[in-house]
Amino acid sequence: RQAARAGRTAPRHVFLISLDTLRADRCGFMGYAKPTTPFLDELAARGVVFEQHFTHSNNTLTAHASILTGLHPLAHAVEHEPGADGERRGLAPGFDTLAEAFAVEGWATAAFTAHKAWLGGRFGLDQGFEVMDAAWRDAPAVGDAFVKWHEARAPARFFAFLHFFDAHSDVAARGATLPYESTDELVEQFAGPPPPGFTGRREREPLKGCCTDWLRAVHEGREPLPDAHREHVSGLYDAGIAKLDRDLRAFFGRLEALGVRVDPDLEKHHGGNAPGYMLTEVFEGAAEPELIQPTFVTYFPAA
Repeated sequence: RQAARAGRTAPRHVFLISLDTLRADRCGFMGYAKPTTPFLDELAARGVVFEQHFTHSNNTLTAHASILTGLHPLAHAVEHEPGADGERRGLAPGFDTLAEAFAVEGWATAAFTAHKAWLGGRFGLDQGFEVMDAAWRDAPAVGDAFVKWHEARAPARFFAFLHFFDAHSDVAARGATLPYESTDELVEQFAGPPPPGFTGRREREPLKGCCTDWLRAVHEGREPLPDAHREHVSGLYDAGIAKLDRDLRAFFGRLEALGVRVDPDLEKHHGGNAPGYMLTEVFEGAAEPELIQPTFVTYFPAA
């Protein structure tokens, strides 16, 4: 095995993909019975799954600072809550990032995120990236941004960080706002019709407000959440994950069209130019960071 790996050309394309607030226990490859993640299940079956993988924070900014630096929050000191001076702390320039490690070796580096506030340049997470493109957007739009960059740049080697916010309750739905955005078909499949008295669906114009306000109200006891409502919200979350999984399948299909082929059989990589992916699933939605267990998947396709 070591000899086979030694004969394999190093990857040319590396992706770091973050699926914000995706719970490991809602993924089929982690034992979930409902078909929420058929595409991710396929990747996991042909890749390597790290089941005992924990995040350092339940906040998007702090967690991703750790992902990009490999450091504990006590070391990098990035904090989303304002300190005594009233300021939030970003990543200081003196810290080395994963993107900088690739850049110094001559790789093209780019980031396309769906969180304009935390995952843009304001808090220092753009260090090492030639391009840091952050906007409030859904998975297809993140894919569009990457494809546009790739077609214009056509890099021989690249490291790309892609962040998807679709499974997070903050996503701005179109039309009637639900806690999690999905299609009518998937909502019907996983959640069914709303139970009597359900207050989580509200008529709002797109991009105004967010359903996290409703979930916070539930948490604080200002909105009801009887068992039937809780089950329905759980189904809506599954529907949101299923939509994201479909969108990821479509994105990987676009990678194929760009010439970034997908063949995950590690033992057949003997020579040739082998691009690779690294897929991270990050769950940051629990109240206690020490209880948060994302799933980490590495996946290496062939050239």
